[in-house]
Amino acid sequence: MLDTEEAIVDATGQEKWFSSSKIPLRNANGDIVGLIGVAREITARRNAEELRKRAHELEESSRQLKSALEQERHANELQRQFVAMASHEFRTPLAIIDGAAQRLLRRKEELSTNFVGEKSQQIRQAVGRIVELMESILSFDALDAGNVRNPPERFSLRQLLSACCQRQQDLSTRHRIVSDMVSLPDTIVADRSALDQVFTNLLSNAIKYSPNSQNVIVKGWCEGDMVRVSVQDHGVGIDADDLPKMFERYFRARTSTGIAGTGIGLNLVKHIVESHGGRVRVESKRGEGSTFTVSFPIAEQVQTSST
Repeated sequence: MLDTEEAIVDATGQEKWFSSSKIPLRNANGDIVGLIGVAREITARRNAEELRKRAHELEESSRQLKSALEQERHANELQRQFVAMASHEFRTPLAIIDGAAQRLLRRKEELSTNFVGEKSQQIRQAVGRIVELMESILSFDALDAGNVRNPPERFSLRQLLSACCQRQQDLSTRHRIVSDMVSLPDTIVADRSALDQVFTNLLSNAIKYSPNSQNVIVKGWCEGDMVRVSVQDHGVGIDADDLPKMFERYFRARTSTGIAGTGIGLNLVKHIVESHGGRVRVESKRGEGSTFTVSFPIAEQVQTSST
């Protein structure tokens, strides 16, 4: 008898057995029989195993290809959204600049101080919007390339916030930014430039999304080894079912319809704050305004190289 999972004949010439099926090596007359069948069975089993292996490899390749195609479709959709957003958002401030310049030219013989001041302010605000768009796009590109962070440094967060508030106040004289930062630590260790982007974005949004409400409130305080800064407005607010998506790339709340925006800023804020070992959260009700609160360690507690 021959064992199909062992050698056909052992070293002494004794008959062997297949473990899965017993096949006689010789018939009653002593002739060798069944060897062709045994060989075929062995070959069939090996072929079946090889086919199973190839089928598994093909299945895995198919899965990887499907995943790659899905990622490609997602990237193409993001690119389409970005192009549409950028073309729309740049067109608006450029149109404002062009319109103000044309009015100045038409009335250059009878320009009053108030008229020049009004049109100059419109141009400044439009240019500021373009600069904001460019900075968001460049920061967004750096984020995708993994180069958002600069080496951390020790600086006064109070001074940084004061500068951000003053800059936004100069750009929007209709609003009043009220700040309470006495409870902030004297200094923190962080990426100063990146945090400037965070608070500039949050302040800009607070002003932009509260066109009919004057006050924007900025508060800073400490809790243990964490520093917290909140930016509160009393503007259009956000629907409850939009809140979980506010930090997604290109997402814009339904209440922002008709208000210029890219959907980039809050996504960038989230990544910068998280790269500092912190988090950002939002509380809001439609028609009652929003409060964005940023929390991060007072001292650098995450990797200090660019990420």
